[in-house]
Amino acid sequence: MSIYQEYKKRNLEPCHVFIATSLALFRKYGALNFGVVIVAMEDTGRKLAQLALKEKGESIRSLSIPDMISLLNQMIDMNSELKTELVGDSLIVKSRSSLCKLCPRGVGGLELPGRLCPYLGLIRGFVEEITGLYLESNFNSDFFKRDGDYCVIKYSVKTRK
Repeated sequence: MSIYQEYKKRNLEPCHVFIATSLALFRKYGALNFGVVIVAMEDTGRKLAQLALKEKGESIRSLSIPDMISLLNQMIDMNSELKTELVGDSLIVKSRSSLCKLCPRGVGGLELPGRLCPYLGLIRGFVEEITGLYLESNFNSDFFKRDGDYCVIKYSVKTRK
């Protein structure tokens, strides 16, 4: 599918194409790996949370974690179909792959193997900054997987020690 077709199908803005393509090309040319993306996106999520706290006020600290993620999605328009669920101490985020606006593969054209999803760190940094909780991901398990047309991210929600 051409970038224009993706642009129309996913209802993209030029900044979405810029971000997803930049991530894909940095990875393609060897300047970026998944570990760097996670750490950089955590910091980005923290900055967006600080902005949200200044713009929306301290009351956002009382939002549920799914509502915080919805707020993040409203702020940067990540995906028109982003579902979140908190089950016990597990946070599950489902992002419809075909509608993801920041996907280095679908939007950016990345053809290399491996993960590069910016959501993993972005969501973690945003939620941790607002709540003071810790979102743990076990990178050796099923913390990130595909389920049909959805990318599924799973975190364990922990209190900081």
